[in-house]
Amino acid sequence: MHVTLPAIGHDKSLPEVLSQREVKLVLKTPKLLKYRLVVGLLYGCGLRNFELCNLEITDVDLDRKMLHGRKGKGRKDRYIHLCDLLVRRITTYLFNSASIFSKSVLLFSANMNTKSQMSLVMVMRPFADLAFIQISSI
Repeated sequence: MHVTLPAIGHDKSLPEVLSQREVKLVLKTPKLLKYRLVVGLLYGCGLRNFELCNLEITDVDLDRKMLHGRKGKGRKDRYIHLCDLLVRRITTYLFNSASIFSKSVLLFSANMNTKSQMSLVMVMRPFADLAFIQISSI
């Protein structure tokens, strides 16, 4: 006996795309450099939550303007290009946070390692709210 099951339908809606004005608002809303950098890396580089939370200081190559994303989607490594603005922000962040990095290898060690996925959602949502943007995926 041969049984054929119907295919499961998938939602084929397109993702929500922000306008240039909305993107600028989201990127400029955080006041602290750390959160501006987090928002910039997530949006500007397309980093995934897991990649960002496990980003080590040694994964940042400022000379080549590259990040080494480890064990991302499909547990694969990848190289991510950095724009000049993010290079400047990372440089400033590393310089201002030198005492923190003597104890940790992670780039964003405080509040981002154990419950990383939820903490990133908690970091991003207020900035989208402050910028008056309704983002359903956050």
